[in-house]
Order: sequence, then structure tokens, then C-alpha cells
Amino acid sequence: MESSMDNEERLKFESKMVEEFESFGILVQHLVIRIKQVTKQQMNQDTNIFYSII
Repeated sequence: MESSMDNEERLKFESKMVEEFESFGILVQHLVIRIKQVTKQQMNQDTNIFYSII
């Protein structure tokens, strides 16, 4: 009985860790997308500034 409880606790813990890891992964994906958008905008602005100087 004791060992089955341990297994259950461990399964709960592992599934909780997996959930947290997945949500962290989603957060990282959103950050990467955001950074790409910002750098793209920044490059466009830099290009515009460059052309306005010329």
C-alpha cells in the first residue's frame, strides 16, 4: 500500500512538472516571436533612417 501511494505522489509531481515545463516552453516561444517582431521593426526603422540620411 505504501509503495502505491509513493508512485501516485510521484506521478502527480511529475505531471505537475511537465505542465510547468510546457507553460514555460510556451512563454519562451512567445518571447522569441516578440523579439523577432521587435528586431524586424528595428531593422525597418534603421533602414528608413539610413535612406533619410542619403
